[in-house]
Amino acid sequence: MIKYSKSLSLIGAVLLIASALMINCSGEPEAEPIAEAAIPQDIDTINFTVLRQWRPNDNPAALGLEVLIDEEEATYENIIQMVRELGSDAQIALIRVFQDEAAWRESRTTNHTEIYERGYLAFYIQNRTNSGAYRGLHEIRWFQQEGQLEELEGTTTQFFH
Repeated sequence: MIKYSKSLSLIGAVLLIASALMINCSGEPEAEPIAEAAIPQDIDTINFTVLRQWRPNDNPAALGLEVLIDEEEATYENIIQMVRELGSDAQIALIRVFQDEAAWRESRTTNHTEIYERGYLAFYIQNRTNSGAYRGLHEIRWFQQEGQLEELEGTTTQFFH
């Protein structure tokens, strides 16, 4: 009887650990901690939420962000101002802009629906270096297929430093 209880306890522990691992590996992206110095603190633009942050190529002079903005503030002018201010101190800035968190979650999968088509707005690229991906680019690529910015879908706004 004691052996059976220990075996049952061991099986229960294994199932509990497996359940915890399955929950953590469920494919749900988690927000990453924000390094205070990476995002300029004097942003005078629309409110946004950082969903994910990284350093492209582990470069300390690079900034990668995925941000969420409110639908009411998702205008051409606001997005341009926000991404340029966010990337102002970085040599390389890659910023993806969403207006719907569900669209952001879909962007991390291969299953894109109308939620993604409405909620993924733009991708800002700034590479002030002469190397690596996107070398020399400074532009916004527009992606919203349905919504207030749909007329921009498939276009690029280029900046001249």
